[in-house]
Amino acid sequence: MMDWKDVRVQLIDTPPITADMLDPVVSSMARACDAVALVVDLADDDCVSNTETVLEKLAGVKTRLVGTFPEVVDDPGLEFVKTILVANKSADPDAEVRLEFIREAFANRFPIITLDAESGKDVEALRDALYQILDVIRVYTKRPGKPADMENPFTLPRGSTITELAGAVHKEMAETLKSAKLWGTGVTDGQSVPRDHSLHDGDIAELHAG
Repeated sequence: MMDWKDVRVQLIDTPPITADMLDPVVSSMARACDAVALVVDLADDDCVSNTETVLEKLAGVKTRLVGTFPEVVDDPGLEFVKTILVANKSADPDAEVRLEFIREAFANRFPIITLDAESGKDVEALRDALYQILDVIRVYTKRPGKPADMENPFTLPRGSTITELAGAVHKEMAETLKSAKLWGTGVTDGQSVPRDHSLHDGDIAELHAG
């Protein structure tokens, strides 16, 4: 589990993908996850071709790793997964040369984060990038007359509404929700908002169910 401020992100380290091997569980994980970190070894002269192999093997099972989602999808069987490319082992003597090849091959397809996991250099930048690629917001809740719970936010996709927050609190609350008050972006403190009001990162909501 990766801590990012007051939320936790689950990371799953998958078996490697090679030209000869793609464990079916890896493609299933990739299709089911919220985002992928495609790790490249900057100490390996074959880092570009190895990365292309990973992309091709996954594409062969209709799993496309992408930096941004396409506007038009012709094949409904394709699964597109938001991805960042993580170039590791930046401390290798020839890492900068290999990184240039990586950038030439993939910079137009993925955001690229460079780090050295062994020394810890730039690991915090990766932590931020992993959270940001999820494109979620943190929303806090409070009970009437009580302080807000600022330690356990709900994480929701950006653009989520009050109704979707209610469903995250309890699956039945989305149906029984009567009213909501909000503290945060674009509202006055304690303002009543409709069920379809869009939430923002850091908002505090007070939900009233009937």
